[in-house]
Amino acid sequence: MFFRRVDSFLGSENKFVYKADIASVTQFVSLNKVIPARLAEFETSDTAKENIKQLSVAIEKADFSAKVFSHPDCQLYVLHLLEKKKISIDDFLTLNIYLLALMQYTDKQSLRPEDSDIKESHEVGIHPWQELRGHFADSLYDSHYYLHPYNKLDMQQLDAEAGKLNKLNQVVFSIERTRDDNSDATRFMKELSRLSPLMTTNGSYFFIPSGGLMKLMLRCINPGLPLNSAPVCGSIGLATLYRMHREGFHPASIYSTSIASNPKNVHDLRVGPLTTLLHDLVAHVYWGNLLFANHYKFVFEYLIPKASALFAVTVDKLNEQSKTNQKERVLFRVVDLDISNPTVNQEKESADIYLYQCIIDVVSKNKNDAARLFSHLLADSSYIAATYQVDLQKIIGNKTFLNMLSHPLPLTADEFSALIARVDEKMVISP
Repeated sequence: MFFRRVDSFLGSENKFVYKADIASVTQFVSLNKVIPARLAEFETSDTAKENIKQLSVAIEKADFSAKVFSHPDCQLYVLHLLEKKKISIDDFLTLNIYLLALMQYTDKQSLRPEDSDIKESHEVGIHPWQELRGHFADSLYDSHYYLHPYNKLDMQQLDAEAGKLNKLNQVVFSIERTRDDNSDATRFMKELSRLSPLMTTNGSYFFIPSGGLMKLMLRCINPGLPLNSAPVCGSIGLATLYRMHREGFHPASIYSTSIASNPKNVHDLRVGPLTTLLHDLVAHVYWGNLLFANHYKFVFEYLIPKASALFAVTVDKLNEQSKTNQKERVLFRVVDLDISNPTVNQEKESADIYLYQCIIDVVSKNKNDAARLFSHLLADSSYIAATYQVDLQKIIGNKTFLNMLSHPLPLTADEFSALIARVDEKMVISP
């Protein structure tokens, strides 16, 4: 039986829907009573109406120095504007990047009492895109080259598109760095700056583009944009994350003092609300867009369910920290879109390297398990080629793929094909 559907992998859960509205943002905190009550208050409060009016003016002018950004209800005012369709989801994301920076690094906004341990004191700044575009250019060129080795990135086109954004989204935020700061948040942000072109640092400051600029940068790298950010409140499980990824969305975690179920840690680290959001936007959304759109669909619609069934691993059992089952750890990485470290360097003729990485991860870099997987995939090769434009024979014969699979030992296409031919369906899969 070929697993061309994911129903058995997900159970009876409904597919994820995201409409970029307040219902979408709050769908994982549907039992929260505070937010609906406060938003209802704003309808009759003259003070709230005046503050929301001031916020609207500040948004139109991109005046991040406006006093309303220090008001304790400012984030709820932003949510109100989204509810009334006065701002876009990109505006909502940009405003929350700024507000979470104020929460984590200044006294202008507060955290929940239980999160006071991650409060730090650093300068938060705002800069026009044109002032800091050069800090992003090199890493953008590199990321574009990975997927389009024969076409150079057109920064002038990016600048032209940035100029079409509203004023709010033509900004880059800065977070001051200090020499003696070795917090989890700072170390995590340094790593994000190294891994992704959507964030950078000059040693003294971290630079974070607006939500609108991030989307433009991603479109320059991969116009197909198979994965989009989905700002949401609250925490989710891995099964929900998989459903989101299958529909082309990754959660962008929006911390709120009105919510008790904010994510507490990222990979067991206390990094704070801004860094948690950047982990979603700068890392996972970027990594997902290193896959071509057809490859992305192949991974989430076909490869993950196939590998899960073949190796008897279900989504609710995946464990990033499993000490006994390597397949749980590596399949977790693929579901989580952690494809940040290809085994070998990018080669000019191998723009498919991130697809290779996903395939190799689901078999734990085990050539025998890879042979078993490919024996199943090849039986469905016509469907895979027609539906996802993935040529399995081309992958089997690709030198880069084989080097990644068997590194540091050499493996030829003939040797791998022979392994596939000798596959025994009763072979015990290594733990």
